[in-house]
Parts: sequence; structure tokens; C-alpha cells
Amino acid sequence: LMTPLTEDRRHNFYADVSQGFRAPSLCDLTRFDIARTSEIEIPAGVEEPQSPKIGGWLILVGIGMVISPLRLLVLIFTNVLPAFAGNVWSALTTPGSVLYHRLWAPLLIYELLGNVVMLVYVVIVAIHFFGKRRALPRMIIILYSASLVFSLADYFLSRQIPLVANQDASAAIRAIILGVISCLIWVPYFLLS
Repeated sequence: LMTPLTEDRRHNFYADVSQGFRAPSLCDLTRFDIARTSEIEIPAGVEEPQSPKIGGWLILVGIGMVISPLRLLVLIFTNVLPAFAGNVWSALTTPGSVLYHRLWAPLLIYELLGNVVMLVYVVIVAIHFFGKRRALPRMIIILYSASLVFSLADYFLSRQIPLVANQDASAAIRAIILGVISCLIWVPYFLLS
């Protein structure tokens, strides 16, 4: 069914009957009462398998899964996005400007995209972590490794810009050391689990 919404027929409303149709399943055909397809029947005497509880050292990973997206959001909105404001962006990326360097634009874009990708991936890993999915160990190993590689690449790329190279790098070095320690602890832990 297609109905024009405007006289010039540039905007149309489209609806299809098949969108509301659900084919009957075997369950619908074998029961006389209302089909409850969202319920799972467990035979008498069989207990439902229990998911392992999050405990021990995994509590630390769980805390990290909650804090990391929040930390990344704060980082993106307070440190990365302000560099894309009109005045700042043009001062850093316009040839002839006092602050200009050819690596500012690629570095800022790298930081923005990298942090957004990390944010999305951390949320996906957190969902898998709290859902206790089997793919979690591999995903966490990728998360910790990618985070370390991202930090190292960001550090070395930013050090190519004289304005950044002249600043104190202790916070960046501390973050890299923490990333190395995290990988040394958690990658073997999840490889063996």
C-alpha cells in the first residue's frame, strides 16, 4: 500500500501487509491453548543450568567495564571534541598559523575516531562480559591489546609535533605503563580461562 503524503508525490507512505504476518510454528500447531512462544518449558526433575557468577578477580574487570565507557565519554567531550571547535581547529591546521603543524589534523582525527571506536567496542565487550558470553576472553584480549597499541601510536605520533614534544609527557607515559601492566596481567588470565 503506497499513499502520497504530498501533492508532488515526493514523499510517500508505504505499508506492507506481510510486515504484520507471522507464520505459525510447530509449537502453534501442537498446542490447543494460546501459544506462549517466549516461554521455555523445562521438564520436571531437570534443573535449569546456572550461569557462573562474576567473582574473584573478575570483579576488577567488571568495575573496569562500567568505568571505561564513562571515562572515554569524558575524555572525548573534554579533551578531543574541543580541538574541533572552529577557532582551535583552524589555528592548528591552517598553514601559516603560529600553532600549525602538518600532523595536527591527522592526529586529532585519529584521536577522535580511535576513542569513539574504543567506546563502542568497550560497550560491546561490557555487554558480553555481563551476559557471560563465550566470546568474552578473546574480546577482552583484543580490547586490552588494542588499547595499548592505540596509546603507543598516539604517544609517538603526538611527539612528532614540537608543541606537544615540549610538554610534560609523564601522564601519557603513566597511561602506557598501566596499559602494559594490564596486558601483562589480563591477557594471560583470559588466555588460560
